[in-house]
Formats: sequence, structure tokens, C-alpha cells
Amino acid sequence: MISDSSFCSELTRDDGTMLAGTAAQADVWILLEYRGAWRANAVDDNDLPQATQAWLRDQTTQNANSRAVLIRRAPQRSSIEEHRCYIAITRENDQRLYCMTFTEYAALHSLAVADVVAGSQPDLISDENLVLVCTNGKRDRCCAVFGRPVYEAFSSEAGVSAWQSTHLGGHRYAAVAAVFPAGIYYGYLNPETVSAVAETVRNQSIHLPTYRGRVFYSGMVSAGEYFLRQATGVSEVAVISAETLSDDQHLITFESANGRHTVRLAATMSEPVFVGCTANKYKPQPVYSLRQIVHVQK
Repeated sequence: MISDSSFCSELTRDDGTMLAGTAAQADVWILLEYRGAWRANAVDDNDLPQATQAWLRDQTTQNANSRAVLIRRAPQRSSIEEHRCYIAITRENDQRLYCMTFTEYAALHSLAVADVVAGSQPDLISDENLVLVCTNGKRDRCCAVFGRPVYEAFSSEAGVSAWQSTHLGGHRYAAVAAVFPAGIYYGYLNPETVSAVAETVRNQSIHLPTYRGRVFYSGMVSAGEYFLRQATGVSEVAVISAETLSDDQHLITFESANGRHTVRLAATMSEPVFVGCTANKYKPQPVYSLRQIVHVQK
């Protein structure tokens, strides 16, 4: 049994658990500013107007593979009058960000996320680079203890729009962050690593040491991409195919400017590990290991 004073993210980091392959997956993200109290399941349990709660449920139901997240800024960084709702489209070949500002939540109720995804709201397009840092301590204390200093550090970075967020997934990797519209997940962040990560956000690249994966890739593909980048230093890759060879052997083919790369992985499940402080949870987790990379030049 883990001690009550132990933090799941510290134990995970100390064990050398790999981050790659742990990003959440979704194609459409509804990021709604809400300054009220954040409870453990804040998206479903909050004090938003009932009509707004219904709108948020409807939009996530009507848009396949979508996810809602509540966001906020520190009070001194928030507009007194205006609130924001961002819609992020995060597909491998289609990454866009839209922003609607409003003073009353009722203004959202006529917004159809499907229309935004279809591209019918070009007036809402945003060129911001959002960095969401999970700080929802009611969900897991690691996110509050480790997330808040990281949020503050990102808030001082130029060219980055930093927000606190509710649950992003994987508090055992806290501090965790997500970048939109690029759809990149990071973990094991601390204030000292923020400047390096922020630089990659600004130049549309990836900070590999803290990389968890892309939200449009499966865990297996994200792990393969990580191993490929680590081994070869390639900067831009695209997935050509992903094939399951056996129960635990997988083959992912990527294309880069240097040619095609075939990554062979083994994927197994761990014994139950400590995955959450607040609920004192133990669950098996995927474990990815590299078997081979074959490169065919153009």
C-alpha cells in the first residue's frame, strides 16, 4: 500500500515510466471558460446554467470523438467582462482553432460545433497557441500541486496562451499539459522545463523529453513515433500504416523527408500500478518497447 504522503506522479517519474503513448485521443475539443468551483468531475458536475450544461452535453454527443474541458485563467489574467469558448479540431491533416467570446453563456446556445468543424465559421478562427495545464486538484492532488506552478510559468511566456484546465488524463504524469490546435500532450513538466516546451510551441515542433503523444494517434502509434524521433531525429512524420502482427507485436510505417521508416513495437500490460492519489487507484497500464526500426531512403 502506498503512503498517504506519496504523490502518484513522483512515484511514476521515479520508476522511469515512459510518457510516450499516454495522450488522450479526440478529434474535436470544446474548451469552455468557467470560473466557478471545479469539482472532481467538473465537466458534468458544475454550476453552469442548466441550458449551458445541456448545450455542452449535446455538442459532445452530436460530434463524434469529441471531448469537453473547462478552462480558466488566474483572476488577475482574466477579462472581467468577457469569457471564451474555444473549438479545436485536432486531426492528423487538419488542425484548426476557433474562438468565440461572450459575456453571457446564453450566447453559446446557438453555436453548432458541427458547423465550426465543417468550416462555416471562418470569422471565429484563431491563431493562438493554447497551452492547457491541468490544475484540477479535486480530481487528483498531483494536478494542483505540480500543475499550478507550471501554469504560472507558461503564463510568462510570449507567444503562448496559457490556461488552467480540468482533467486532461494521466495525473500520474503531472504536471500535464496539452497544446492546441497541434494536439500535443506533455507530462512530467516543471517550471524549469517550461521555457524549452514553450519554444517548441512557438516554432511548431515537439519537446521530445516530455512528449506523451498526439491526440490523433493511438497509444501504439504515438509510442512508435516517439521511438522513431528519438532514434533518428526526424522532425516531420506522417503515418502510412499501422499493423498488428500478433497479440503483442505491432508494425507502424511512417514517412518523413528522409524516406520510409518501419517501427516494430512490443506492447504489453503492466501489473497494477498506482495511477491516482485522491482515489488511491491501481490499474494495469500499457508498456511499449522498441524491437526494430528499418529505414528505406527515398
